[in-house]
Amino acid sequence: MTDWNVNRRWDPIVWHDAGRWHMVCLAADYQQEGNAKPWFNEDNALERWSGPSLDKMQLEVTARRQGRVWTAASVFQHGADFIGLAGWNDHRPIMNQRIEYLDLYSLEVERGHTPPAPPLHLAHCGATSWRDATIVEWDGRYLLAVTTGGFRWGSTPNIWGFLSDHPRGPWEEYGALIDPALAVLFAELERPQLHRLKDGRWGLIASCWPARQFIAENAPPLHIFVSAWDIPVFGKHRGMIDGPYGAQLMAGQWCGWRWIDPATFTSECLLVPAPHDFDHLVTALSQGPP
Repeated sequence: MTDWNVNRRWDPIVWHDAGRWHMVCLAADYQQEGNAKPWFNEDNALERWSGPSLDKMQLEVTARRQGRVWTAASVFQHGADFIGLAGWNDHRPIMNQRIEYLDLYSLEVERGHTPPAPPLHLAHCGATSWRDATIVEWDGRYLLAVTTGGFRWGSTPNIWGFLSDHPRGPWEEYGALIDPALAVLFAELERPQLHRLKDGRWGLIASCWPARQFIAENAPPLHIFVSAWDIPVFGKHRGMIDGPYGAQLMAGQWCGWRWIDPATFTSECLLVPAPHDFDHLVTALSQGPP
């Protein structure tokens, strides 16, 4: 437990294991020096909440690192094993991020396995955006998708892919998952997640900064992409659905967050049952290009 004065929690992910629900999320005290911007903080924490149900979880573990900026965690179930990924930046003042395997219960870095580092050509002025890694099974192998780029790093955002025969690697580079001609429309692409739909196509969900994208005026921040070739390379924007920001679909729940009071940077995590919103996703993918 912790007595840290948290007023913002965001980017949750949940999983169900051995009869209990667990959630890992980011948390920050925006009264702390260096946390004055809503889109960047210099002192945050990872939290694990657990309980017998989603509405009865309690905070059990806090991993706080002074001056180390944690980035969002993800969970991939591989048989009875739950594999975690998270990231951090501790190369101040350069925002140079990396990702690590994470023990989801202790919130300590899992040694002995190394996720891919960002390719050198993705760095801009010595800094690399490299976060929000997720894993999905793809045609008997495993695909790791990582966010890279963004206006804060002076480069175009994209989702970079890697392939492996095991979800703990080693990984081989696949390349961009979004057509660069489409990626330039966005300032940020965050929390990507891939889904194989019932009709065999792939859908990619990514949250985009709503005030800095140009597909539609006042569009909600959750955007949908689909492949025309049944491979995870996405060259068409296929609509938008409303939902929690930073959304991830895990254990039958949309896991995201929303602002309560942007003036004080106060936000809350949201866990929304998935079927309703996932139906919207499938409908949007079936309508064709806007």
